[in-house]
Amino acid sequence: MFFNGKPVDQVTEADLYDLITLGVEEGKTYDFKKNGYVPQSQDQDVIEPENDTKSKTGSRKWTWRDELCKDVSAFANTQGGWLVCGMDEAKGYAKELCGLGAIDPDAMINRIEEVIRSGVEPQIPPLVPKVVRLSDSNKGYAILIGVNRSFAGPHRVKANGQFYVRRSRRSDAMDLSELRAAFNLSESYIERIKQFRLQRIEALSGEEMNPDVPISLEEGPLLVQHLVPLASIDANDLIVLTNFEFARKAFDQNYLWSTLNHARHNFEGILIPFSYYDAHVPAKWYFQVFRSGVIEYAESLKDNFNKSVEEVTEVSLGFIESRSLSALNYSTRMLVNLGIQPPFVVLMSLLRVNGYKLLHQRSGFLSSFPYIQAKSVTKSKLIFPGYTLTDPAQDITAVMKPIFDIMWNTSGYHGSQSYNKNGIWNISRDWEVN
Repeated sequence: MFFNGKPVDQVTEADLYDLITLGVEEGKTYDFKKNGYVPQSQDQDVIEPENDTKSKTGSRKWTWRDELCKDVSAFANTQGGWLVCGMDEAKGYAKELCGLGAIDPDAMINRIEEVIRSGVEPQIPPLVPKVVRLSDSNKGYAILIGVNRSFAGPHRVKANGQFYVRRSRRSDAMDLSELRAAFNLSESYIERIKQFRLQRIEALSGEEMNPDVPISLEEGPLLVQHLVPLASIDANDLIVLTNFEFARKAFDQNYLWSTLNHARHNFEGILIPFSYYDAHVPAKWYFQVFRSGVIEYAESLKDNFNKSVEEVTEVSLGFIESRSLSALNYSTRMLVNLGIQPPFVVLMSLLRVNGYKLLHQRSGFLSSFPYIQAKSVTKSKLIFPGYTLTDPAQDITAVMKPIFDIMWNTSGYHGSQSYNKNGIWNISRDWEVN
């Protein structure tokens, strides 16, 4: 997430003073809070503007917690924005970086996050906090609270059941037409993701090279996985892909680092292919980073190492899981390095699998797991439901379990054999980045 055009992790005190120098005004993306959300007492009341009748909570007093939920949900329901805690304003313009004094910034952030989790529904994407220590020790700290635009809304404040939107310098309750439009917009996001996925699957499904596929892949069944940032649905918000640094950081200290020797720009964005041999033969797999922020991963599942088998018709389920998790891990890191925040939708598909058997282990391999004589797949495409990754630190094995269970169901298993009875991943995590 970017603050005034700069990655938030690089923001310094000087950037906050720039808000004053440049005459930055509160509006749809900035809200200055002199005292932040530091109550004089645990249940300090917040006085609401008299003309904001829709924010009342009946007989219960309107507290700083309610005000926080109102401000955050309004940003999430509009286009995202920043709460700048420790900045005073005059007539809406940044006036003085006064700081929050001698506070425990981590405790304050934890309190804000907890209030939002319990006070807004449905849950909004994770907040993006940034603590800035000020050079004047008397001023202490300033805290930035970044709120990503949400594509899972609209969101409402539980205290009064109201939906808020950001208008100029104010957070106001939505009227009926705005509320109707917000719900319709959420439905359109789902449809646009669905259409994008189907278009990509259609391009990759054929045996012949399709001009919409960025590079020729080895023959055989394909694992195709898309990581779709919900923010990418806005066609106007294209990311600038000037170099490969975002991928270099994701692949650092890993054998995949060498794949960047073959990375190149293309019409769609950046292509990162991998071949066991050289760049002049069909690739084993690739990452395609689209300018919208979507990352497509495609890999041939054909076994190139078992040359004694004339026609390989078996694919290891465990291998598919491992490759899927590896791709998701790297894709998530690349998006974070690009400054793109969750939620991300994970979409996994298996293509060209008609006639193949999906087995726990390939025939002839030693296995301590029960062997089921699976029948050949009769569908050419297995398109699995999408699931949402809400936090880069989230356990991706938990996110992918429902998808993997369905995949194993295809071969007659009750669910993935890679999880224990409590649903916890219980085999090697060799796909993780060190």
